[in-house]
Amino acid sequence: MPYLKANNRIKLIINVFSLILFISFSSYSSNNIILNGSENVATVFKKISFYTDSLGIIDYNKAYLKFLNNEFNQNCENIIANNQSAKEIWFACKILNSSETSENYIIQFPKWDTIKVFAYNNDSVTYKFTTGGSFNVDQKEIKDSRNLIKLNIKPSDEIILLIKISGKFSITKSYDIKFDISNEVSFYRSDSIERYFQGIFLGVIIIMVLYNLFLFLSIRHISYLYYVFMLLGSAFIWISNFRYQYEYFFTWIAPNTTTSYELFISAFFGVFLILFTKSFLDTKSKFKKWNIYLNILIIIIAVIPIMSFLFEPLSDICFFASFLSGILAFISILIVSIYTVIKKIRPARYFLLANIFFSSGTIIFILSNLKLIPNNYFTFHGMQFGNILEIALFSLALADRINILKKENEKNQQQIIHHLIENEKLKDKVNRELEKKVKERTAEINQQKEEIEAQRDEIESQRDLVTLQKNHIEEIHKEVTDSINYAKRIQEAVLPISISSREFLGEHFILFRPKDIVSGDFYWFYKVNNSLIYAVADCTGHGVPGAFMSMLGISFLNEIVRKNEIVIANEVLNELRKEIINALQQKGHSGEQKDGMDMSLIVINQPPKSSERLERSELYHAQWAGANNPLWLVRTVTQSSGLLFEPEVRDTDFPNLENLEEHMNQRFVLQEVKPDKMPIAIYEKMDSFTNHEIQLHSGDTLYLMSDGYQDQFGGPNGKKFLSKNLKQLILTNCQLPMEEQKLILEKTLDNWIGKGEQIDDITILGLKI
Repeated sequence: MPYLKANNRIKLIINVFSLILFISFSSYSSNNIILNGSENVATVFKKISFYTDSLGIIDYNKAYLKFLNNEFNQNCENIIANNQSAKEIWFACKILNSSETSENYIIQFPKWDTIKVFAYNNDSVTYKFTTGGSFNVDQKEIKDSRNLIKLNIKPSDEIILLIKISGKFSITKSYDIKFDISNEVSFYRSDSIERYFQGIFLGVIIIMVLYNLFLFLSIRHISYLYYVFMLLGSAFIWISNFRYQYEYFFTWIAPNTTTSYELFISAFFGVFLILFTKSFLDTKSKFKKWNIYLNILIIIIAVIPIMSFLFEPLSDICFFASFLSGILAFISILIVSIYTVIKKIRPARYFLLANIFFSSGTIIFILSNLKLIPNNYFTFHGMQFGNILEIALFSLALADRINILKKENEKNQQQIIHHLIENEKLKDKVNRELEKKVKERTAEINQQKEEIEAQRDEIESQRDLVTLQKNHIEEIHKEVTDSINYAKRIQEAVLPISISSREFLGEHFILFRPKDIVSGDFYWFYKVNNSLIYAVADCTGHGVPGAFMSMLGISFLNEIVRKNEIVIANEVLNELRKEIINALQQKGHSGEQKDGMDMSLIVINQPPKSSERLERSELYHAQWAGANNPLWLVRTVTQSSGLLFEPEVRDTDFPNLENLEEHMNQRFVLQEVKPDKMPIAIYEKMDSFTNHEIQLHSGDTLYLMSDGYQDQFGGPNGKKFLSKNLKQLILTNCQLPMEEQKLILEKTLDNWIGKGEQIDDITILGLKI
């Protein structure tokens, strides 16, 4: 980001000052976090409220409503310490962008296991983020070991931020809870400065490691080797403190899953610090009791991380034990250093000063985190500054020891000076290599940018191609749909119209509901002399294939009945089966498609005019034949004979029949004439269809149907309607006019399907004698 010019800086200062005045006058009535696009850091935690979900059962919408209803608590002090056993904790705050431009902001969260963020704008979720220490860097949206999210806030937008944390809370200390929101540019500028500082700090340690390793190889004194490992331990601690190892080296590992790692590196540093102290101050020969005590301390420090690794439930205890042992070791080293200075051992002066500076820096760092002293750049890095001074003074102590050795041996002195010069050259070489790597990395980034732009162009071209293909598919779909609609008109033209049936036989209804645009069901009727022929058929399949089959069925029925004047019910089905087999060239071979149709066909013979004086109860004689589809006959109890259909009293899958006994009309019964169990097609059983003789009375009602209605899935349990429920529905309403019966059937079917889907074509023909 380029630096602002002088006049822009003045404007920025005036705007910031005005905003501060505004906030100071309005803060007493609002806890909103007001962002003005400046590069200042806003502390979210001071204006945040919380809600504890002990059972972990509240979703973000319920949490949002609780926040709106002021059920969140305002005082967040000691919230983590007081809710260690809670499943989840919700935080919430309001953020207002008062600037005139859309801004990106970065929010940094503590080291919690799982953090889910929901940003609400106008009562709807606009952003969802998931981060936390239980996710590795590769799984995060922002590739950083810290828990960061990026939030884009438009001008004058008020965002309600809901934050849900879960997992192990004890990893976060009370002084380490931060909810800071920063301008994205400011955040990454500060982050770059921090990373440069850490790079310089680690670079110093690496140089000192190489330098002292070189001295060890030259002088062969164990103190230098201990010092090298102590420096490496210090480097590991600071890398772990900023979690750089998970960001640059082990990106597939989640930080919070390696709880024992910090204990091991702390133990590594502590052990070699004590070993360096023992070797440098020569406690083995000069302070034997202290030497024994320090050896015991080394064993304790080394055992603690091993116990944590082997017995994970003891991890919290091990962390506390490690903290206490570290303090004990540091105090012990400080006491030994003071004691050696009193004994006037010359190198001990630098050693004592090194520990004092490190102690001072550590105390400053702790006090700043506890808010007991101002928290600024120097107090925040106080421990590292103390560490640098400690390293420098340790180096001076070692150098002083070298000077002592130089006085004893001139040759060794010259050799040490030579090594110092070589080390300086090595330092320059490292710097040059770093500069070279920076240039190479810059070139790589530019190349990657060009590749990304090329990929973007390719994606845009592919998007245009997909759009063209989509338009083409839509055109094809429209053409196919238009063709099917035209086929529907053709099918409707060949089906007999309902009005003409009144000329044949009184009151009736036709419930015809195709699953698709065209139907595989069809109904057909015709009058030959004094014979009225009615048929309902269910062809194989539905939609276009079923419609083709229905057209064949209608054509063949017209030929068989109209031309050949066959009016015997079973003979009509037998002839139709022959025509279907010939038309489809069915041979009965294994694996051959068994396309055909099921049908219920009745022939009603009208009496001649001379017999009109007969009693109306025996007015008609009928023949019926069925291929898989039955005939249902409803008549009064006084006219019934044979077995009657006994309906179920209750059926939980059919809610409209709860009070069946009260609504059932006891004057009527329903009789079912069973069909032949073979279709009108090639089949393993090719017997002649059975011709049933039926005597019809005035007032009888006939029902011919396909199986679509009773096989329809629906209801509260998603089950089939079933024939017993359809029989009961018809029996309950059989005394009503036929059109009302049709309306009841349609309404019941619609309620049964509900939001589901019709699975088959449905046809029911009802005839009143």
